Amino acid sequence: RSDAAAAEQLAAVRAAAEERLAGERSRLATRLAALEAEVVRLQAACDADRAAAAQMLAMERLELSRQLEEARAEMQDARDAADRTRAEVLAAGKDSLATLNRAHAAEVEGMTRVHAEEVLRLEGALDTARASI
Repeated sequence: RSDAAAAEQLAAVRAAAEERLAGERSRLATRLAALEAEVVRLQAACDADRAAAAQMLAMERLELSRQLEEARAEMQDARDAADRTRAEVLAAGKDSLATLNRAHAAEVEGMTRVHAEEVLRLEGALDTARASI
């Protein structure tokens, strides 16, 4: 009879151990599901941040390209104006030619320097934007 009691006691201990094991498995499965959900949430947040950064970078690049084109157009306008002024100077005559030429050269040099600096600044900003992609 003590064998039967020992067997019953062993069966009860096994049943209790299996119940604890099932409870622990259930708790760990719930924790794993919560961690997996957190990973999915963090990945979605990371993807959203990456998309927002890419969109901002694209908008910056467009704006820098637009500014660069404006600076180039201004530079071309300055060159065209310089060409027109040069033609006017040639037609003005010998006496005023030297005076107008000096004034024109100074104006063109100043405008060219300003526009060249602006183009360099915008190209640098565009290169920086390209490098950060």
